[in-house]
Amino acid sequence: AVVSTQSTGVGGCNNNSLVNVYDGAPYIAQNTYSWLDDYLAWTQTPLCCQYDPVTLERCAYDNGGTCVYCFPPSTNGRPPPSEFYSYIPWFLTSTVDVNNCPLTGMAYVSDMDIYGGNDNVSGVNNVILDATRIRMYHSVLKTQDDYINAMKTAYWIADHSGLDVFPYSIFYVYFEQYLYIKEVALVDILLALAGVLVVTFLILFNPLVSLLVVLCVGMVVVDLMGIMYLWNVNLNAVSVVNIVMAVGIAIEFCVHIAHSFVNSQNMRTPPASIVNSNNNSNTSSGEDSG
Repeated sequence: AVVSTQSTGVGGCNNNSLVNVYDGAPYIAQNTYSWLDDYLAWTQTPLCCQYDPVTLERCAYDNGGTCVYCFPPSTNGRPPPSEFYSYIPWFLTSTVDVNNCPLTGMAYVSDMDIYGGNDNVSGVNNVILDATRIRMYHSVLKTQDDYINAMKTAYWIADHSGLDVFPYSIFYVYFEQYLYIKEVALVDILLALAGVLVVTFLILFNPLVSLLVVLCVGMVVVDLMGIMYLWNVNLNAVSVVNIVMAVGIAIEFCVHIAHSFVNSQNMRTPPASIVNSNNNSNTSSGEDSG
């Protein structure tokens, strides 16, 4: 009963029920389809569910008064908890009768995963609802930010609903990366810089110069991300890969200059002059300085 109150949108439900919250959320079209709403209305329409008390068989709508109603009269718009699942199979196979029962659950067959139960009163109590879904639509989404914010909204409502639910839409597969791309980019860049520090130290055996090389490579990454902002390049999986690749390209030039600088410390010629003469043309053209 608590779950039905928290996840439906008909009268008697919580104002913050799952359906009501989704209906009032941004980026969600106010058009949520819940089988539970129609099922509750079906249980409260006496002629929709009747059975023969002798044979326990399901009765037709025009049974001539020989059958009894499945559910006792209710003041809260809910069937008894002990019988809540009992007649779901009948609800899913019921036909529409304009005069007696205008409700049916045929449209929700694909929304429910049930097993157990038979088509008579003695067996339907064994029905187990394994999984179910409610259907809704996002409002019109035009920009990348719209898609990301719509997905965040759906996830946030599900996480704070107190129910064991999760949202899904086809575009979530493509935009879910944006939920954690910043953390992934930061970790990847820091790992790449840590690798630069270790390798540079093993080559130069100079902690100070190794740190300066890491600083130079880090500034290359900062400049690259600044250019991305100016050119409106979004941070995504492709751009993160290119940023990490830029670390490898930058170290190619910085480590040559640092290596020449370290090796020229004991020479009479100023180290800067030696570095320029040995590496200027090579680093400009991208060649190995040997």
